[in-house]
Amino acid sequence: MFGSQPIRFTISFLILNASNFTLLSLITNSSLLLLILLSFIILTNISLFQVLSRNPGIIPKNIVGFELKYELLIIPQITKYSSVQMGSDYMIWKDNLIHQLKYCAFCHIYRPPRSSHCYTCGNCILKYDHHCPWIGQCIGQNNYRQYIQLLIFGMFDQLCIFCICTITLYDQMIIKIILIIYTIPLFFFIFSLQVLHLYLLITRQTSKEYFKQLWKTKAGNPFNLQFWKYHPQFIDFNTQYIRQKNFVSQLTQIDLSLNMDKKPQTLKQPIKPYKEVELQIKN
Repeated sequence: MFGSQPIRFTISFLILNASNFTLLSLITNSSLLLLILLSFIILTNISLFQVLSRNPGIIPKNIVGFELKYELLIIPQITKYSSVQMGSDYMIWKDNLIHQLKYCAFCHIYRPPRSSHCYTCGNCILKYDHHCPWIGQCIGQNNYRQYIQLLIFGMFDQLCIFCICTITLYDQMIIKIILIIYTIPLFFFIFSLQVLHLYLLITRQTSKEYFKQLWKTKAGNPFNLQFWKYHPQFIDFNTQYIRQKNFVSQLTQIDLSLNMDKKPQTLKQPIKPYKEVELQIKN
């Protein structure tokens, strides 16, 4: 409910709402200002709890093969004669592009593209953006939209506090000056995050891809669509990218079990190791 770090969430909740509750106690003669402030407080906190309560896109772990010790002796014998070597990454062809399936040694699964393992939460997350240290929760495919809403409402909430304190500065001046000083850095911090994620939305990047500069190549970002042509995809943050949609749906058909008797090659495009891909590229 409160992420993997509930103490950090509690501290962030108090920091975000300290100025709200203080200003609510000072507004006594204006029902309009009180209504506006209450609206932003409610919207901000609803978005905050939605980010925490939603599953960010956790990929189930594959730990069945390690429940019994004797099975550890079977795995090396099977992988010796198997075309699939567990622990290595694989490349597959799809839509004239090469997609990499990375193997997670912690969850024992092959992750879909753009997924990553969060070492804080201990899970692989679909379309992993980042682990937010302020609220102690991973931001991924299923709660990214709520995270953007939290930034928007939180930014306007702090702006509302600043405006109300400025307009009614003549009453309770000292306390409201303190609130203004408290609100300004918090507003610019949230605003900077909002600008960053707006840029990431337009360029179709995740925070991890942006800071690691994964697409600083001549080929560019294969997921960067022209959002003005596909505006429904741009608005709906939970929708998979058009070029990735069919690909990810096919990936779910792969049997990623550690039982190597079942060959995990159920795609129309067979899984190919690095060496085989390199040979085809050279030829």
